Amino acid sequence: MSGPKQTIWTLDPHTRAKHLILQRYLHAWIPIIALGRGRAVFIDGFAGPGVYAGGEEGSPIIAMRAFIDHAHRQNIGSDVHFLFFEADKARAESLGKQVDALRPALPNGSTATVLHGEYAPLLTQVLDDLQGVGKQLAPSLVFIDPFGVSGLPMTLVRRVLATRSCEVLVNFMTGFAHRFIGSPEFERHLDETLGTTEWRDGRNLTGHDRIDFLRRLYIQELMGEIPGRARYVRGFSMLNSSNRPIYDLVFATNHPTGIDRMKDALWRVDANGGERFSDATDPGQSTLFDLVNTHDDGLIALLRESFRGSSVPWSTVEERIRRSPYRILKTPLTRAAKNPTSGISIQSPSRAVTPTTIFTFS
Repeated sequence: MSGPKQTIWTLDPHTRAKHLILQRYLHAWIPIIALGRGRAVFIDGFAGPGVYAGGEEGSPIIAMRAFIDHAHRQNIGSDVHFLFFEADKARAESLGKQVDALRPALPNGSTATVLHGEYAPLLTQVLDDLQGVGKQLAPSLVFIDPFGVSGLPMTLVRRVLATRSCEVLVNFMTGFAHRFIGSPEFERHLDETLGTTEWRDGRNLTGHDRIDFLRRLYIQELMGEIPGRARYVRGFSMLNSSNRPIYDLVFATNHPTGIDRMKDALWRVDANGGERFSDATDPGQSTLFDLVNTHDDGLIALLRESFRGSSVPWSTVEERIRRSPYRILKTPLTRAAKNPTSGISIQSPSRAVTPTTIFTFS
């Protein structure tokens, strides 16, 4: 997927779905990340012009409005700072006009800044400047949404994740990597983006096998229990109108609440599995929000398979769900436990499900 040549272009369905995910997550993220902290930061690394040909708002404006129009904004005591990077001068100027129009609506102490330049050098400079005075990035969500696989170094993503309370939402151009995996001129970019040379093993694969390999490898390079890696990583595939993969929206965080809220947002876009969106569908269709049983049935099946023949506390069940595509919901389990044929029973000193409530899976 190559980027558009014009300054302002038409909004496509998969970008609309991506913006819906971002918007829904920000509405949950802002009050949580700002709680008890002096400031929070949203960074858009490939910010664009701020508006589309049909007048739709771009991701920077969506982010600002998520804060300005938040139902609980008066209870958010922290300042929120918006930092937008855009390499194209005309797009940066367009974005500047959009931000200028909205900036007066920000509460005192919060800011919005547009910088003309490339994402990686600019963010590196920001981090270096902070490190130089003995500081680090405030709790942040870094949105990285390029058109290709260049300028997206894994080292920089890991540097962000190594900072406490910082999360990343990355557009990994899986389709682009799949298409150009055999081109020598892209080797350096793929090395940099994936942070490993193991992607070369994908040259021996074809079709969906290669795409799945690249997707898993990118997630693998983000996930881990050491500084610079994330405990929780989820990928959400974006497909074109022919249902072919374009890119994967990958979220990485070290915080349980962060992954829980992001999965809530993903399932609102894909109620069939919480893992993909196709341009062949409409993110506004009510059917996407109504297929509750699809989620619940899948959740029960996962837990039966994971814990068959054992008894485990809710805290263990909760963490298993957290590392799956499913949302952490207690109702499907308590409902199943009322069915004698479900093979699920609950032992609890009270009617409520607590961390020590025991679930038995026969």
